[in-house]
Amino acid sequence: MHDNGLEAGGETVIAGCCSEEELARAVGEKLHSRPVDGIIGRNDMLACIAMNAAIAGGFRVPEEIGVVGFDNSSISRFCSPKLTTLEMQREEISRAAIGMITKMIGGEMPENVRFETELIVRDST
Repeated sequence: MHDNGLEAGGETVIAGCCSEEELARAVGEKLHSRPVDGIIGRNDMLACIAMNAAIAGGFRVPEEIGVVGFDNSSISRFCSPKLTTLEMQREEISRAAIGMITKMIGGEMPENVRFETELIVRDST
């Protein structure tokens, strides 16, 4: 994000919430304390909770705030508006994880692996 001139970290991140209600409150407080034009959730469930908090706070999604999740879970298709998300390569990630664990058990250090994601654009952006 920094490479694209976008602020990330510190005051722009909400972390450590222990419940959906606590997350929704924290999102509401953040939205009313500073200008926000987008929300990225580390998974679709958290993105949907944040999106609902934004809507409950009087913000229009996607007209005022865009929301993106990460994992393309089924909730992304059933929340309203439908959530834009990133699809991950679950099978490839699972295979790589098993291979890495096997190497570590054998005393080897596994190599880092990168995976492609696919942007699934829906109604929240």
